[in-house]
Amino acid sequence: MPSVCRTLVESDMETAHRLAELDRAALETIRSISDGSDDLLRQVVCLFVDSTPALLEDIEAGLKNGEMDRLRMAAHTLKSSAANLGATVLGDMARQLETAARAGILGQGLPSFPSVKEEFEAACRALDALLGEAG
Repeated sequence: MPSVCRTLVESDMETAHRLAELDRAALETIRSISDGSDDLLRQVVCLFVDSTPALLEDIEAGLKNGEMDRLRMAAHTLKSSAANLGATVLGDMARQLETAARAGILGQGLPSFPSVKEEFEAACRALDALLGEAG
C-alpha cells in the first residue's frame, strides 16, 4: 500500500519519526459506518492529508498577518477534521487558535505554527502506520 503521507517533507530529523497519539474510538466510529472495512477510513484519511496543507497555509498567513477571520476559519476546519480522525492534540491546538482568533487576541501561550505543522505531520505518520497495519 502506498503511504498516505507520501507528500510530506520531513525537515526536522529529531521529530521526523514521532507518531501522534490517536483516539482509536474516533477511528472505530468511521470503521463502524463501513461495516468494519478500512475503505471509508482510507478515504477520510486521504481527504485529511490532501486538504490540510491549504488549511496550514491559511493558519500561517493568518498568524503572520493578523488576519483573524482567515485564521479562525482554517483553525475551525482543522479542529473538526483532526477530531474526526482522533488526532486530539492537533485538534486541541487548532481549537486554541480558533478561540484566540475569535477573540482577536494573538500572543503568548498559543501553539506556534511550526508546532501545529509538526503535529499534523505526526498525525499523518500515525494514520499511515495504522492503515499499514490494517493491510
